[in-house]
Formats: sequence, structure tokens, C-alpha cells
Amino acid sequence: MLLPESFNTAIASVFYDKSFSISRKTRSKDAEGGVVIALTLVGTFNGNVQNSVSTGTRKSLGIEVRGLVDSLTLTVTTSRENDIRVDDELEYSGKKYTVKASPPRDSHLLLVCETA
Repeated sequence: MLLPESFNTAIASVFYDKSFSISRKTRSKDAEGGVVIALTLVGTFNGNVQNSVSTGTRKSLGIEVRGLVDSLTLTVTTSRENDIRVDDELEYSGKKYTVKASPPRDSHLLLVCETA
């Protein structure tokens, strides 16, 4: 079922109430051949947050098929129009999280994160 844009706008205005900053990692080599990772702030977005406590089982998080690790600590839903990629670093409420997966959804973008 294709949802009208007005539906997505209504959902965003009600549920996406938490502010995040997005930092993107760039990798380069130094003079000695070592990898240097730099973080660059690329923007902000609003999303909905669900904290997940690791229980030692992937099934309790509802993602056992995806093969993710049990150290999951945060899931975020936001508009599909946001440019957020796996390995980006998000900052929310003074804590930093790394995006580990973004399973496809029909009406929103789901970000699966763990502490950075």
C-alpha cells in the first residue's frame, strides 16, 4: 500500500521529536601508511528513539534474521528522506552511537545503533 505524503508528514510532526546530529567518517592514510579516521559533522535530523537493553538473545530485539550483534543499544525511526548511512556516528542526548544497520521499511527509515 502506498501511503500519501500527508501521512508521512503527520507521522513526522508527532513522533520524530528527538534531535540528532550526524557525523560522517572519512578515512585517509598518513605519511607512514596508517589509517586516519576523521569525523565531519554533516547535519542534523529529528527521529523517534527506542532504547534496547541487551538480554543476550537477538530474538528479544526482533532482529535475529539480520545477524546483528547483541550489543544493540538504540533504534531510531526517522523520515526516509534523511541521508544517514551505516557507519555514520549519531549524537543524541550527549551520547554517541554508531549506525550498524538500516533494514528497509516502507514508510520510514529504521536505524539500528550501538554506543560508539
